[in-house]
Parts: sequence; structure tokens; C-alpha cells
Amino acid sequence: MDNIKSAIYSNTLAMIRENGMLTEEKFIRLSDADFSDALKMLRDYGYGTSDVEDAGDFVTSGINSLIAFIREECHSSNLKSFILNQFYYGNAQLLYKSRFVDVNPKAFYEIGGMEELKNANEKRNYEDLPKNMREAFETLDLKAEQHPLTAREIDIVFTRAMNKDNLKNSAKCGRNIKRYYRKKIDLTNFITSLRCRRLNIPEETCREMLLEGGFTEIGFFSELIKLPEDGFNEAMKQTGYEKIIPAEDISDLSKAEERANDYLLGFTKAQIVDYTANEPFLRYFLLQMREFGLIKFLLISLKNGDRERLKGRLKELYDSVR
Repeated sequence: MDNIKSAIYSNTLAMIRENGMLTEEKFIRLSDADFSDALKMLRDYGYGTSDVEDAGDFVTSGINSLIAFIREECHSSNLKSFILNQFYYGNAQLLYKSRFVDVNPKAFYEIGGMEELKNANEKRNYEDLPKNMREAFETLDLKAEQHPLTAREIDIVFTRAMNKDNLKNSAKCGRNIKRYYRKKIDLTNFITSLRCRRLNIPEETCREMLLEGGFTEIGFFSELIKLPEDGFNEAMKQTGYEKIIPAEDISDLSKAEERANDYLLGFTKAQIVDYTANEPFLRYFLLQMREFGLIKFLLISLKNGDRERLKGRLKELYDSVR
């Protein structure tokens, strides 16, 4: 009974915060402002901090507020681990990269385990880290002895380790969230295949970037990378995902990513009526992260004077939820 009460309480708090998110009207006002005025307006709406002017840092400050809410109010330790894992691994990636380049201190997320990560990274002693995280550090150290590491190699190793944790944590959160995450893996692999083709990334590197555990065999995506454009589109019909990311959007990576994220958010919608479950809380998190992505896109668009694409995305987004 206590677990049910805790879930209802957490999901109610999440719904209250969801109801306080930016409306279409506010986004339209923001899109009509200039960059500095948009920052002021966002602060008035309760986003960001007064000492941040960079779009990325501004959004990170908002995400840190979200992280604090999740750490404090999420009713399920398994769901909390599943949600926050990406930020924990994000910090690990930045720490490892800080061995070779300067890293903006504001880029780190305010999440537990930071001191443990810092000590492990500085002392090259990983025995106190979780298994998959420890193995990621050790793998990169071995690679570094053989050749200079690239940022992409570091990202690949940590992402694959994070995926192992996420598969385990999602299974503990219930059938629907496990299915959600496996679909996310498929769509991530699809986007990775697209990116590899666009950027002419070597096939061996592309295969290393693909993630295990989705509904679609990883070998399918390995072969997908090799196909010509018309064969690529035809092969996607075998998976059913061409309905999510239609052929006309395949040529635009950012558009394809938007389509994938919108689908994954929609996938959680059917379960939000059960306030004793994990799905309403997860859906709030996904909505808030999408909003942060849109805020970052808005600020960068305003700074670069690209209002047309911004307004197109807003129209597309709000038309889809009407």
C-alpha cells in the first residue's frame, strides 16, 4: 500500500510540473523575440539562471533542476536509475575527455556519484565504480596505450556501457518501459545508420556505434549502412519504422531525430492514466527533455537569425498534439 501511495504522490507531482510547462502561446512569443529578450522571458517563466547566457549552459541549468526533482521525488529506485543513468554516463564521458582537452565546468550535470567519478578518473583506479562503468574506463585506457583516442571512440565505449545498464534497469521498471527502451534502441540504430552514410564514417566504426538489445537484429543495421539510397528506404519497410520516419525525412538527420523522439514520447501516452505505475513519471521526464531540446533549438535559431525553421518546428509539434 505504501508503494502505491508513493507512486500516486510522485506521479501527481510530475503532472503538476507538466501542467506548468511552456504553452504553444509562450513559445510563439519567444520565437518573436530577439535572443537576449528570449533569455529574460525564459527566466521569468522559471527557466535557467541569471548568470548563464550560452544556449547549451542555459538548458543544462534547467536539466539540473529536473535532475534534483527526480532524485528527490521519483517513487521507484529502478525508474530513477533508468532515467538518471544518461547523465551519470554523460559526466563520465566529459571527465575522460578532460584528460585531453579543457571541458566547460558548466557542462557537467549535478548528479550523485560525481566525486567518486572524479577520484576514479584522476587516480586511474576504477574498482569502486559500477561494473559496466568500470569496464568502460578500463577499455579506454587499453585503447589509449595503443593509439591516441578520438572523442568518437570515447563516446562509443561509454554509450555501449550505458546501454547495458539501461537494458537491465528498463526490465526492472516493467514490460511497457522495457518495450519503450528496446524501440528506442532500434530508432537510435536507424539514426546512427543514417548519420554514418551522410558523414561517410567507416563501416567498422559504424558497427561499433550500433547498440545491442533492440527488437531488430543488429546485423540488419550493419547491412543497412552498405545499401544505396533506394535500397535503404526499401529495407526500412521490413521493420515498420518507415511509418515513423518517412522516406522524405530520411535526407534530413535532425528531422529524422525529431520524428523518432516524437514517436517514443507518443509510445508512453497510453499508460499515463495509471497513477500507480511508472509510465506517467517517465512521460513527464520525456516531455520536459523534449521541451529543453526545443528551448535550446529556439535560442540557437534566434541567435543565428533562423526563425523560419524554428516556426516550422513549432507548428509541426503543436499540430501533432492537437
